[in-house]
Amino acid sequence: GYANAILRRLSASPIDLPSGNPAVYYSLPPELYGYLRKWYGPAEAAALGEAFLCEDVRVTARVNRLQASAASVSDELQAAGIGAEAGRYCAEALLLDLRGHAVRELPAWQDGRLTIQDEAAMLVGYAASPQPGQTVIDLCAAPGGKTCHLAERSDDRSRILATDINPERLKLVTGQAQRLGLTSISCQTGDATGAGMDPRLAGTADLVLADVPCSGLGLLGRKPEIRLTMTHEKMIGLYPLQQSILEYAATLVCPGGVLIYSTCTINPAENIGRVQAFLEESGNRFRLEDLTPHMPAAVTRQPDLAQQAREGWLQLLPHRHQLDGFFIARLRRT
Repeated sequence: GYANAILRRLSASPIDLPSGNPAVYYSLPPELYGYLRKWYGPAEAAALGEAFLCEDVRVTARVNRLQASAASVSDELQAAGIGAEAGRYCAEALLLDLRGHAVRELPAWQDGRLTIQDEAAMLVGYAASPQPGQTVIDLCAAPGGKTCHLAERSDDRSRILATDINPERLKLVTGQAQRLGLTSISCQTGDATGAGMDPRLAGTADLVLADVPCSGLGLLGRKPEIRLTMTHEKMIGLYPLQQSILEYAATLVCPGGVLIYSTCTINPAENIGRVQAFLEESGNRFRLEDLTPHMPAAVTRQPDLAQQAREGWLQLLPHRHQLDGFFIARLRRT
């Protein structure tokens, strides 16, 4: 009763937020909003803040291309009363309005035709472009969404080693692979910085994915708790770890092989700044490689992404591209 009365009064007389304080208006800590302004300027910081407040009830799903087509799954879901439409960029993506249905209750999820994954994360699989017969190592693999996408995109005919420091989380990778009917993935507990890893892995991988721990600022729309938990100290504390993982990942790549570095943040220091520092330190051992041949046409139709792709990296931004904030770089060992 009392709580309802307060809510009714608030509904009748909405609170006027101070227009001169965008951090309050966008429900962001002043420190974090200050970073957005520093990285992207006042106008784009405001656009990002607005995008992070956007309430889109839809979720993005990835159709297992080895089991079904996106069109067939879409038709099935719509017949069951679930909204489903094609994704913005990836052929295997569907935008779902679940309308109260639980994902795990859907037959398409239960029999391995469907996985929940944002298109930004799917584009990591496109950038990697794994091929049948290749040896692939996925560091920091849990919970396995990207690992399984690599298996699907290589027709489940590559050899994928999924590693994670947490053995319990690694079980999630095994569970996903089993549900999706994938047999090319094996799992091994290991530290992505190389501590305790099998030295025989050095130089053996045609493809290495380093999807590193990061500040997660590209997910502020879907994970609002990051507003409360991510601080300046925590963010800069991640920099040495990211550097160590990238350096170890590089040792695993065979001559002529590919290294994919990705994050789910929009902080340049964790993204293109980290890659550029790595390239300077590694001499001529690696170079950024044009992503254009590997990207869906809908990505390269966007001028900003087309330019970045030619340079070998992508910075996806929610307000520009209607995806999670994500960074992806493709490096070739020379």
